[in-house]
Amino acid sequence: MDSMVVKVRQRICRWQVLLLGVMLVLSGCSDREPQQANELALRGLYSGVVSADARFTLIGSVTHGGSLWQVDDNKRLYDWNHRQGEFSNLVAMDIDDNDKYAVTAASFDFVLWDMATGKALDFRRAPSEIMDLSLSADGQLLALGLTDQTAVLFDLQTGKITQTLLHDSRVRKVDINAQKGLLLTGDDSFVTTLWDINSGKMLHQLNLGNQPSVVTLSDDGKLAFSAAQLSKAIVWDTLTGQVKYTLASMDSILDRKATFTAARFIDKGQRLLTGTSSGKVMLWDMRTGSLDATWQLHRRNELKPVSVSVVSVASKGGVHHYALGSNGFLNILQGP
Repeated sequence: MDSMVVKVRQRICRWQVLLLGVMLVLSGCSDREPQQANELALRGLYSGVVSADARFTLIGSVTHGGSLWQVDDNKRLYDWNHRQGEFSNLVAMDIDDNDKYAVTAASFDFVLWDMATGKALDFRRAPSEIMDLSLSADGQLLALGLTDQTAVLFDLQTGKITQTLLHDSRVRKVDINAQKGLLLTGDDSFVTTLWDINSGKMLHQLNLGNQPSVVTLSDDGKLAFSAAQLSKAIVWDTLTGQVKYTLASMDSILDRKATFTAARFIDKGQRLLTGTSSGKVMLWDMRTGSLDATWQLHRRNELKPVSVSVVSVASKGGVHHYALGSNGFLNILQGP
């Protein structure tokens, strides 16, 4: 009887030590707060993007349509809407890497803008309803994800479609790396697909287990990140199609479960900055797959917290990170 009591006590002690260890780990990984949060929209966003160099933010506001902002002084530069006298409901947008051109999309049309003058350069109808778009680094090619189960590539100089890539379902997410000749898509058949945009050939296809929530390619074209709603979030090799790191999964109760809503490879692909539907921003080391830092986005009212998701992320100088929240705030994050 005494030996049984001793064994029970030993088990209790082991569980206490384990619980203490978990508590210490959790306390050491607490989310940081933003260094600053600038309000860009009063009632939230339909869409938005922070430029690659974090100099500009383009938003599609619930109340006043599209507008381009300068990050350093939080100055609104231009109001961009598709029809005069109306506030457009903008579903997607992007800025090229040189901050020369921007594209905004409503459900069935898109506009190409000159960022220096604020003038509209072109207005076009899409072949079908637009779900997502991605502008090439030089602003010459535009990829559209459409509800007619295609991803199309527009040459913005000629206005012509250069590729139409067929999918098995609505194309919910797209990201183009024209310099490396690649397009990454995610469609509602729960797959993410890598394409050669010159030949139109499918290179790799991976199952995500649910509707895709974000896809992105590294600048050197070597890595891809694909994630689905409350399911897989994976970093994978574009040459082999093999998964390098699983950042989230539904396979194990010990894995992180989250819906990733934004992502960008930074520091020449050595790190990955991600954001989730719960307003968490995470910085990952792509050499090891480890999580280096986390932040929680600013909430409009701390006493009555309303959920906020991360719409777009970017980084400047490796220590200043930027995250646009669906509540209309641009968050400036200090970190490694």
